[in-house]
Amino acid sequence: MSSRNIFNISALSPEFAGYIGDLYHSYSKLRPTPFHYTMDELARAGRLLRHYTQNLDCLDASLDSLSGRTVSLHGQLNMVICDVCQLSEHIRLEE
Repeated sequence: MSSRNIFNISALSPEFAGYIGDLYHSYSKLRPTPFHYTMDELARAGRLLRHYTQNLDCLDASLDSLSGRTVSLHGQLNMVICDVCQLSEHIRLEE
């Protein structure tokens, strides 16, 4: 599946779910980088008021000071939101 299809409503299928599951599992193995820790220190010191990210990887969520200041512009891979009722739900995929 092409990454372009993520934003195509017709892509909502078992293939799409598999694609998102693969991404989720790949991202779950990632760890924050030195830059993430630097941003967390700035947040802890009160020098970072807001952290905007386009990343879906949720790496900032594991850093206490940074996570509370993060605005995810394109959403997070670990959360789904219903387009009809706006219900949001954190997801956890089983291994």
